[in-house]
Amino acid sequence: MKGAAPSFHKVHYALRPAKQVERRMFIDAFIQLSKIGFPISDYHYVGMGSVYFVDYIMFHRYLGIAKMTSVEIRGTAKRRLEFNRPCTLVGVHIGDIAAYVSSLSPDRRYIVWLDYDHILDKDVINALKLALVQLSPGSILIITVDAMPPGGSEDGPAEWMDYYSDVAGPYLWLKPGPADFSRSGIVKVNTRILQSVIDSGLAGRQEITFFPLFDMCYKDVHEMLTIGGVISSSQERGWLKSLDTKRFRYFRTRLSGNPYKIRVPLITRKEKLQLDSAMPGQGSKVMSETGLTIKDIKDYEKIYRFYPDYAEMYL
Repeated sequence: MKGAAPSFHKVHYALRPAKQVERRMFIDAFIQLSKIGFPISDYHYVGMGSVYFVDYIMFHRYLGIAKMTSVEIRGTAKRRLEFNRPCTLVGVHIGDIAAYVSSLSPDRRYIVWLDYDHILDKDVINALKLALVQLSPGSILIITVDAMPPGGSEDGPAEWMDYYSDVAGPYLWLKPGPADFSRSGIVKVNTRILQSVIDSGLAGRQEITFFPLFDMCYKDVHEMLTIGGVISSSQERGWLKSLDTKRFRYFRTRLSGNPYKIRVPLITRKEKLQLDSAMPGQGSKVMSETGLTIKDIKDYEKIYRFYPDYAEMYL
C-alpha cells in the first residue's frame, strides 16, 4: 500500500460530494458534543489532510479549532503540503501516522481521524491500536477505510477470507467461513474487525470505553466505511447520556454492521433550489415538477442540510 500513488493525484478531495457530506455531519455532531460539555474548540485535530486540507479549513472555520496537525507519510509531497497549508495554525508532520499518534500527550484532548484511502491492512490496525492506547478520555477517534473487496477482479469470498485472515487473524470471530466474506458482507467484515481491534486496544485501560457515534458508508469512487466515537471515562459517559442521538439520524451508538449510508443524488442547481423550498419533509410534493425519482428525493431529504454546493463560474 505504501508504494501506491497517493489518492490526491487521482481524486480532487474538495470535489467529493459524499465525503463532503460526511465532513459536514462530523461538524454538526461536534457542535452537539460542545453543547453537552466537550470543549471541542480547544481540541487538537490530527488528520491526514493531503494537499487539499479540506477538513482543516472547515474545522477551524466552523468549530474554532486552532491546533491542527496533518500527517503525511510521503516526504516527496512536503513542498506541496507546506505550500497548500491554509493557515499558520496547521502543522505538517512527515512520517508514519502510527508513530505520531503514539507520541500524543495524555494531557490533551484530540480529534484523530485515521482517514485512509486504502483497504484495511496491518498498518491500519497498528495505528488504530496505538491511538486507542494513547488517546486521553474525551478524545474523539475516527477511522475510515476502503470497504471494497481486496485483491483482483477474479478473486472471490475464499480469497477475501484468506486476505483478512492474514492481516487481521487475531481479530476475526470464531470459525469464519467463506460465506461470511461475500461481496455484500465486506462492510460488515470490516466493522467486526475494527470493533474487535477497539475492544483489544482498550482492554488494558481500566474504566475506559469506546462510545460509538459514527458508523457510515459512502461512495464517491470506492465504497468507504467510517467508524468513530469518543474515548470515554465515567465523566464522558455521563455527558453522553444527554446527547440526543435519535434526533440526528446519522448517529450510530452501536457498531452493528448496518451503517448509515450517505447517498448523494445527482441533481441540478435548479432542482436543488426547488427541493430546498420543500424541506424538511415535503420533498415528494415537488416530484411532478422536477421529474426526480422518489428515491432521489428521499436521499436528498436525509442529507439536505449537508449537501455541498459546487459551481462552475462560467455557468
